[in-house]
Amino acid sequence: MTKDRRHFLKSSAMTAITCPFFSSITWAAPTPADEPHFFLHFVPESLTGFDPLYMFDPRDKSLAKEGKVTAYSKLEPFPWQKKGPLVAGETAVLAPYAADFSVIRGVIMSPSFDGHGQNKSMIFTGNPFSGRYFAPAFSGRGSPLSYLNFSPSLQGFINNRQNAPAIDALYLNQILPTLASEANSNNQRERKFIHDQFASASQMNPAGLFSKGAEKFLHSLETSQILTARAQRFQEPRATFDLLLNRVSTAIAAFKAGITRAAVIEIPVDTSSFSADCHDGKSASKHPEHCESMLAAMANAIRVLKNTPFSDDQSMLDCTTFIMMSEFGRTMRQEQFAIDQTGTDHNTLNNQVIIGGKGIKGGQIIGSSDLHDLADFKNASRHHLQLDADLIKTMGRPYDFANGQTLHAGALDQSSFNLKNYLSVQSVMNTVMRALNISRDYYHKESAASGAKPFLIIENLLR
Repeated sequence: MTKDRRHFLKSSAMTAITCPFFSSITWAAPTPADEPHFFLHFVPESLTGFDPLYMFDPRDKSLAKEGKVTAYSKLEPFPWQKKGPLVAGETAVLAPYAADFSVIRGVIMSPSFDGHGQNKSMIFTGNPFSGRYFAPAFSGRGSPLSYLNFSPSLQGFINNRQNAPAIDALYLNQILPTLASEANSNNQRERKFIHDQFASASQMNPAGLFSKGAEKFLHSLETSQILTARAQRFQEPRATFDLLLNRVSTAIAAFKAGITRAAVIEIPVDTSSFSADCHDGKSASKHPEHCESMLAAMANAIRVLKNTPFSDDQSMLDCTTFIMMSEFGRTMRQEQFAIDQTGTDHNTLNNQVIIGGKGIKGGQIIGSSDLHDLADFKNASRHHLQLDADLIKTMGRPYDFANGQTLHAGALDQSSFNLKNYLSVQSVMNTVMRALNISRDYYHKESAASGAKPFLIIENLLR
């Protein structure tokens, strides 16, 4: 072993003691920051599938009398913004912020797999089994952390599918004060000594594994120093009894401090008296209340963003793109139960997305689904019958991306079903990536084949 290598390994042992935390984390590359732009990815607690029929895609209660669809809501539908389409009464809590977001209806998740895991993966990667999440590619432009994760149930799920793990944001308020204190300590000479040793080692044999490993460690060390410096800017928000408010406020504080530009935030909803995944009738009967609670929490999050200044002339809402969705919708009923006793099952053919903030036109409801009246049941599209022969699911209608218009359910029946002709989670996420100015290399594509085209952008959502 050479003298230089022995000297390096001795320094490495010292480093393992002085900064073990940083040596085990993959950090986003520090690059010059763009104009203020942040991203919040909201997901309902436990991701158990919210029914669009109790939000922005309701059905007439006459269909319940025909045994076609549940009618557990106690509230009446109303026209959105007075002149818009009918929406469920549960959405009234979001009405004061109608201009600040848009809704995408009829979003198809995975047509072939209806499990929780596969469709959670669809939300973050556009693939039912594997892929990469785009948030690190966005936040990595000028931030030491890839993103913050305020979703305990998704921590392992997201991190197992990429090479850019985030800090569990639940511990952020403990970590950052320690880092700020470290920045003011007297070990700067030792820190520089360690940095110089890794810099030297990385140049010993640039093509060798030893030097490549040293280069990665050096990158982590340098990025950790950026994080340590920015931790001093972090102003811990005052804790409240509202868990969602605490999470949003902490994310905002991290954004302002330059620690990260993205966060995944779980919306907590109390499901102590029923199952959120409402396969049983009792839980299904509570589902409208569950939807209303989640929408009220989302309204609260928008209020906080709107009322929190980023600068003298911009609010956090002006600087932040946000999205909220669950992993799928729900079926209209279960065949083996009476309509007033039925639970509901997973429906990946009709989901709903709330999207808004920077780069997004608010006040719109885009897309639609089928089976709104008895005539629709009698004339169900061939594509629907192909995917749901028993007609217990609602399904998104085809969408003309070129003209920004929803087509009638059977408009494309002369051709085989092709997801690219519908609003899909992939097209939604590609639209988000466009708003965030993320490289097209990250866009979800129609297939894994080389040269496959990306799913189309929903252009009329962008501004």
